[in-house]
Amino acid sequence: LSPSDNIVASGGNDYAIRFWNTKTGNLMHTIYHGNLVSSLAFNQDGTNLISGDWANRIRFWDPHTGQENSQIEKRDIDGIQCIEYSPDYTLFACGRSNGDIQLWDVSKKELKSILKGHNSKVYSIAFSPDGKILASGEQDKKVKLWDVSSGTLKNTLTGHTHYVSSVVFSYDGDTVISGSWDNTIRFWNALTGEYIKNITWDCIACLAISPDGKTLAGSSVFSRQHKPVVIRLWDIETGLEKMTLSGHTGCIFEIEFSSDGKTLASCSNDGTVVLWDLTNFPNSRVGVE
Repeated sequence: LSPSDNIVASGGNDYAIRFWNTKTGNLMHTIYHGNLVSSLAFNQDGTNLISGDWANRIRFWDPHTGQENSQIEKRDIDGIQCIEYSPDYTLFACGRSNGDIQLWDVSKKELKSILKGHNSKVYSIAFSPDGKILASGEQDKKVKLWDVSSGTLKNTLTGHTHYVSSVVFSYDGDTVISGSWDNTIRFWNALTGEYIKNITWDCIACLAISPDGKTLAGSSVFSRQHKPVVIRLWDIETGLEKMTLSGHTGCIFEIEFSSDGKTLASCSNDGTVVLWDLTNFPNSRVGVE
């Protein structure tokens, strides 16, 4: 979702990026990327969208016109898995399939540093709210915490027994939350790396924190034993379930709250983007493209 919540962008294995008007549900632009589009991120005012693909290309787009502004093309077999802007939007980080994490200067489009320590695909990255720490989750079941300014590894968090598919920080930055294919969501102290608690649920694809920091959303990878693929929302403080959103029929790869926290956008490999009205549960499904 763009910062103003008026545009939602989606990318996938059809090598395309699509821009949708959230108010009308109409398709605005379709852009051919050239390879599987693995990650997207809007800048702070929604005037630019950054995209990464499995051919290791980074491209910048104008969401309103669909025109490409610039690109960083360094093709190799170790493609991009995830992209994230720093909170001040001066940096962006890319997690790659070879385990490297690249830190780039936004204005200069220059590579600042490469964080090395993962031995397998980096599935998810997240900056702390103050931008000083970067969390990363990998195929090798670990969560790592990095000092952004120095590029050094601060801590390695172990305990998951399967892929770590998603990492997020709490609103205050004190807690790192990780989701895994081992059916758990784990909470860690961001300073010490100490394990705090976990929520046991399902094979986790993605996590998201509401803007007020009170709600955690998680999506499931695939259905098991005829259970539907769903999105679940929990109260962060108590860990109690608040609501479950069902309707997708395939893995829900990405979820994101709107800026006011009243809408949740989800993107699935069933070919749909859904906008959920969280104020109108259980009749939450308000937009499908």
